[in-house]
Amino acid sequence: APENTRFFANGDAFYIRCYQKEKQIFQQVYAGIRDLEKEPNRIYLARDTESFDDYGRRRRSSKKSTPQRYSIDILGFDSTSRTMFLRHLPRTIETMNKLGYELFYGYNKVGDNSMVNIGPILAGDVPAALKEPKLDASKDINANWILPSDKKMDATDLPFLWKYMKE
Repeated sequence: APENTRFFANGDAFYIRCYQKEKQIFQQVYAGIRDLEKEPNRIYLARDTESFDDYGRRRRSSKKSTPQRYSIDILGFDSTSRTMFLRHLPRTIETMNKLGYELFYGYNKVGDNSMVNIGPILAGDVPAALKEPKLDASKDINANWILPSDKKMDATDLPFLWKYMKE
């Protein structure tokens, strides 16, 4: 690809090498997400990628109308990254895009199980959790700062998403 140009490498994996004059200064292998509608193993320059915005996200067609009621489906897979999901379930992603689903870019897991990871989305800030230290003894995120597991809490007091949606 030309220097300082945004591009899309249409492949399942690709190898990047950067040179300064004759000296190689960078090399890295990356996993890719192949667009099955485009020619495989080809580099598309930014002007060739009209289906992607400036951040590499797929552009969507404008929605026909705004629904009167909101509907939320939350789909989460333990131990599966977004890129693995895109690579291995392309028809599911295609259906989700057609239905107008939103993906959470940059959302990372915070613990080792589903409840700790999906709790922040469903419950927002839990008042009892905000009293806990943010980091644990190992300087990692303290799971109790997100959802305390060592304190009694009344689940009816949590600010769950469906309580806001009911209004």
